Amino acid sequence: GNMVVVRAGGAVGGLGAIELSTWTIDVTAGSNINLENRSGGTTTVRNLETAGAVTYLKTLGGSENVERVRGSNININIVGASASLAVGDVVGTGTVTLAAGAAVNELGADAGVDVMAGGLLAISAGTAIGATGALEIAAGALSLIASNGLLAVDNTWSSGSVNAAAIRSTNGDLAFTQRGGSNLNVTAGSSTKNGSFTVLNGASLWLNSI
Repeated sequence: GNMVVVRAGGAVGGLGAIELSTWTIDVTAGSNINLENRSGGTTTVRNLETAGAVTYLKTLGGSENVERVRGSNININIVGASASLAVGDVVGTGTVTLAAGAAVNELGADAGVDVMAGGLLAISAGTAIGATGALEIAAGALSLIASNGLLAVDNTWSSGSVNAAAIRSTNGDLAFTQRGGSNLNVTAGSSTKNGSFTVLNGASLWLNSI
């Protein structure tokens, strides 16, 4: 169908992922949300909201626009070599994991935070991260991997130091900016082209391996 709207007091997909094929999704639940979208075109998550975990998998290619997600642990995976993920307003109180076969970008050019994680924020892209403009994030633990393209990310985290296990770009420039006054500790940072780490507001930068 063109749009799926679900309002549930409990879980949606509590016994296993609910398979669907639709262009637009809007789900509010009282517990975990677990969905697999088998639509092959470009599709939109208008809203996924729960106090529990959110798992969203798109399996048949085609890009995904994610407008709004709220949850504890959030896992969004867009499968396909040409499938990109664009995020507008994703907030998880725990771990947030974003993956796409192609790029991970912001949804619309704006200065607002696109992704916030209370725990680890892990982003892996088959091509670039932030290709259409720097992806604005807020997280204190990071793993950012752009496998075949640039990486452009601004982090506004201000609640203690930022620890990055990896910030890497291959076949593209790397530009990571730490705002908010937090120190930045990078375990492994690398770029096969030009790379820069910028720390603002008087904070410190530690690079263990570059």
